[in-house]
Amino acid sequence: PPIPSFRIEIEGPGEYTLPEGKRLKVYYAPKDQVPAGAVALAPDKATFPLVVRSPLPGDRIRVPGLSGRKKLKKLFWERRLPHEVRRLLPVIEKEGEILAVAGLLVACGFEPEGDQALVFEFYTSEN
Repeated sequence: PPIPSFRIEIEGPGEYTLPEGKRLKVYYAPKDQVPAGAVALAPDKATFPLVVRSPLPGDRIRVPGLSGRKKLKKLFWERRLPHEVRRLLPVIEKEGEILAVAGLLVACGFEPEGDQALVFEFYTSEN
């Protein structure tokens, strides 16, 4: 069955409900205490409000080590991700710029540099 697209405005730290029984916890933490699988962003660059949404056709992200941006479709293809998985990976965005793709990549310039990180922890409701 088709997976519904979603778009959620993140106004600040807290817990948010996503489709398909997923949850999102947004909080600040020391960079060395970010759980495995969570997205850690530079808190001084990833400022609220932020958007968490499903991937859209034509989405591009700045990949560390490359000049310019790469299409998410190509990134998914290079990582050999099945189509069912691609549609489930949340995208974190600010004002039209993709900052991260959960479980895959943090955009160039948005990695935490200091001691603190803005953490996006995605999990299922059963956890």
